[in-house]
Amino acid sequence: MEIKTYTYDLIDSKMYVLREGEHLLIIDPCISEDALTYIQKFAQNEILVLVTHEHYDHISGVDWLRDHFPKVRVLASEACHQAMQSSIKNCSRYFKVLFVDKGKEKLEEAEKVAPMTSRADETFVDKTTFSWFGHEVVLQETPGHSPGSICILIDKTYVFTGDSLLKEYSVITRLPGGSAKQYEEITKPFLQNLPEQIYVYPGHGESGYLREFSIN
Repeated sequence: MEIKTYTYDLIDSKMYVLREGEHLLIIDPCISEDALTYIQKFAQNEILVLVTHEHYDHISGVDWLRDHFPKVRVLASEACHQAMQSSIKNCSRYFKVLFVDKGKEKLEEAEKVAPMTSRADETFVDKTTFSWFGHEVVLQETPGHSPGSICILIDKTYVFTGDSLLKEYSVITRLPGGSAKQYEEITKPFLQNLPEQIYVYPGHGESGYLREFSIN
């Protein structure tokens, strides 16, 4: 399986494109012309999209993919799906607030973000497991950063954590809908029980083995 990474540079959020043969699985899509060129090579097959959580920088490319490709299926937690449909809960309405102290250039770029909404095609609650072209995929709700947050485990070898685990930063639980209590009681124990040799692909920043991350 090939894993390619694309970045929404304004906020360093990561889109991951996984390929198995002629089939694609995309995690947290953003708008990327480089990614578009790559995805077009496999557009004849259905594209499965997984969303780690509802925040704008992790869903900004969902409808962009739908506009470009006829076979896109989006799977997210039910809580994420509900929040994606609100520009307040997905933070697109107030996205520029994150950049008020980041310099004029970044603030001007963030001000171009218009309130938006999106949706999933399928949802789940708590946990779901399925096979994707020979790979075991487990989606597990991991609230704390947001109500709709999940982690995505593939073959017990890779975990895509969204903003539930980052290498350079502590998990943010102070955004609307965030919960330090849920993070401590649900998500932190889940992460601590993963094998330390699992490879982490976070929603921002550098990837690496779990043992290189601080779960705090």
